[in-house]
Amino acid sequence: MAAAPRPGRLLSPKARYRGPMPPSARDWQELREAAGGSLLQDEESRERFATDESIYRVLPLAVVAPQGAEGLAAVLRFASQHRVPVTARAGGTSLAGQAVGPGIILDLSRQFERILEIDAAAGWVEVEPGVVLAELNGALAGHGKQFGPDPSSFESCRVGGMVGNNASGMHHRIWGAVVDNVLGLTLLLANGERIRTSPVELGSRRYKDLCAPDTLEARLYREVPPIIERLRSGQAASPWPRVEKSSSGYRLDKALEGGVFDLGKLVCGSEGTLAIVLSARLRVVDRPPAKGLLVLYFGSLKDAARGVTESLSTGASAVEMIDERVVEAMRKRAPKDAARFRSDTRAVLFVEYMGKDLPEVEARMEGGWRRLREETGLAVDDQATTDPSTMEDLWRIRRGVEPLLSEVGGSRAPVGFVEDTAVPVERLAEHVEGLYAIFERHGLKAAAYGHASTGHLHIRPYLDLSRPEDRALMATVAGEVFDHTRRLGGTLSGEHGDGLLRSEFLASFFGEAYDAMVEIKRLFDPLGILNPGKKTHAVPGQIARNLRPRAPSGPRV
Repeated sequence: MAAAPRPGRLLSPKARYRGPMPPSARDWQELREAAGGSLLQDEESRERFATDESIYRVLPLAVVAPQGAEGLAAVLRFASQHRVPVTARAGGTSLAGQAVGPGIILDLSRQFERILEIDAAAGWVEVEPGVVLAELNGALAGHGKQFGPDPSSFESCRVGGMVGNNASGMHHRIWGAVVDNVLGLTLLLANGERIRTSPVELGSRRYKDLCAPDTLEARLYREVPPIIERLRSGQAASPWPRVEKSSSGYRLDKALEGGVFDLGKLVCGSEGTLAIVLSARLRVVDRPPAKGLLVLYFGSLKDAARGVTESLSTGASAVEMIDERVVEAMRKRAPKDAARFRSDTRAVLFVEYMGKDLPEVEARMEGGWRRLREETGLAVDDQATTDPSTMEDLWRIRRGVEPLLSEVGGSRAPVGFVEDTAVPVERLAEHVEGLYAIFERHGLKAAAYGHASTGHLHIRPYLDLSRPEDRALMATVAGEVFDHTRRLGGTLSGEHGDGLLRSEFLASFFGEAYDAMVEIKRLFDPLGILNPGKKTHAVPGQIARNLRPRAPSGPRV
């Protein structure tokens, strides 16, 4: 019998499965019966699930939409027996290749779509992983509530993917990411155990009870906290990015805080590499009663970056940015939208204010205008509105930037491979300056937009991925950008995650913390079947493998 592939091994899209016990036609039929739902292996279905919204294509062996938790457990037993990788997929909106894999794709978008319970008075909702965020917020609106994390792909992204990716959005500053809003998760572990997570104090009676049984869950409670504690005690300076908003690596910093261990927070942002989410209990927040939007224009991207901290000092709830290349693309593709902006715009900030009523919002907007126009002179012009339809129209333009850039033609086009770095907001101007120095050194132009209020920008250099030299350049530039980001205390990914795109850089970025992540991955998934090659055990050069010729038109981010 051939040796089992090491954890993290990836199969080529063209390769035949070479595990120790290759599944036969009869094996697949037995899985179909045990899993319920559907099992698809036709070429069309496999091709449909070979891509997500990233630049990657990996052809799976099969697509399974299992029926209930027992069906999911059957898939994991099959995967363990045959060493077949399993990749959980909800909306397929991931931008770093998290939702593609060479084995079984678990389609959670059809059988796990229920909102299980809403307790508005207690401030939480329980949902299955296939629930679309827009539908969840629609159901919560009648209670005057919403889920805080608000990625711009809200019309298509699903809760399971949001947990897996630790999704955030433009209001991270006030509502945080998913990891800050998860109260408990129902999980299916790699060996088929079904568990429920909640915070527990180390050393407590409950913690000792959780550690006692001879189960995988008990082993995780016994062995994961000491790994994190050893990492913290053994380092003079923490390797963790000095930013709150991060979807890179495993959130070891959030899993153990103040002597309280929360296994669910460790799963947030793990991209399906540690466990499968069956349901999530999420904290919900009140819908803001009044909002206003101040649009500020700048003569340079650097001035706009400086204007972010100034805007935040005036009580802004969110600050979003677009640059001149975005406006340039808009003039070609969406001239009516471009007409809203000054013709000589170099950068634009969308500064949002919230309050208990419109007079409070208007007063805050007036303060923002005075600070950015009169006192600092950073902004050269402005617009302001409290009209809901006008604000929504402007936000629609901002949300449409990613698909707009994906349609840019020419031999080189914007590519999302270093588009998700985040730094402490007070270092944003320095970050922008350093990024553009790297791009200029390699003869690249770039377009920038993103969630400036958290020091988080989506900057997309222009490349032609059909050219070998540009694929090599992509890896070189990524390494330089990530080194620059680390020096500023930043993170490789503010919200899009690591996937196939960034995982190979995590070892050098996190150092000893990466070794702890590898230990934790092996505890959760000793056979390495859960979404291998993401987060840990990435293949060297993975960033430039399995590429599509051009980035697809994707979700609004």
